[in-house]
Amino acid sequence: MAHEDRGGPVPGASHDVICVHEVEGYRGARHSHVAALETREPDGSVRRWNIVDAVMAMRIGDRFFVRREGEHAATVEPSVCPRCQVMSLTVAEGAGLLPTCAG
Repeated sequence: MAHEDRGGPVPGASHDVICVHEVEGYRGARHSHVAALETREPDGSVRRWNIVDAVMAMRIGDRFFVRREGEHAATVEPSVCPRCQVMSLTVAEGAGLLPTCAG
């Protein structure tokens, strides 16, 4: 979740979201939800987060951003689907959709 420093978690780390993995809606819903996301870490590596771990990291202060060329970084936040009440993620500030991972 949070970056480690001298053996302890350091809340407030920033993560650049590369893309999200979606799953079909639950209970017969005909729409999708974010199930996982991938981030580019400060050392250049790619990390995959399931939605629960990402939301837990957000709760302790980590920040997740989507950066699009020529635009400011938009914050990724936890959300609840208004159609079926499943936990998901959304981009704040009306910045549009999260990019979907290939494959």
